[in-house]
Amino acid sequence: MKIHQLAVGELGTNCYIVATQKNNAMVIDAGGNAKGILQFLKENNLTLKLLLLTHAHYDHMGAVYELQQQTGAKVVLYKDEQEILLDPTKNVAIHFIEMNEFKPVQADVLLQDGDSVVLDEVTLQVIHTPGHTKGSCVYYTDGVMFSGDTLFQQSIGRTDLYSGNMNDMKASLKKLINLTEDYTVLPGHGNKTSLRYEKTTNPYMGTNYDDIF
Repeated sequence: MKIHQLAVGELGTNCYIVATQKNNAMVIDAGGNAKGILQFLKENNLTLKLLLLTHAHYDHMGAVYELQQQTGAKVVLYKDEQEILLDPTKNVAIHFIEMNEFKPVQADVLLQDGDSVVLDEVTLQVIHTPGHTKGSCVYYTDGVMFSGDTLFQQSIGRTDLYSGNMNDMKASLKKLINLTEDYTVLPGHGNKTSLRYEKTTNPYMGTNYDDIF
């Protein structure tokens, strides 16, 4: 397994290309720049098989329609996120493009908590992490975690957009705190970090002074 990172879209969303030993690929959070992603795949002799989403906000799925049309790759996301994927108001596409430019994407695979996504030798485990959106999820495998907009370096995703909920976010962060392995965290925005580091320094992970006193 090799992981490549591209910054895509207006917000510089972290898009991750996971390549297998058989030169197949899954793209996680294709938020924009479909042509650039396709060019990268071509230059690296990779065949796109899966388009995974950590959630359905437009800055994470803006290139999915074109990539699906060009490659036939299957779109994969958590089951509760399908409603948001299809609605340009709920997925905030209206803040990035004109309404008549929005092309809805149908998911091919709807995930549940605890599911696995398998491509060749790569198996991603799925954790449902509502909070940023109701269907946000985290994928993890072999010491690496794709955290989307649930967990950032010393921060978390906002909870004030459609279906966001701070209480849900707190519960989701507890799920991540309870993981015993130290994962490299690859977030939807910003720099990579580690789960161990976030457990000890991130004020949202339960180690701030309000929890001590």
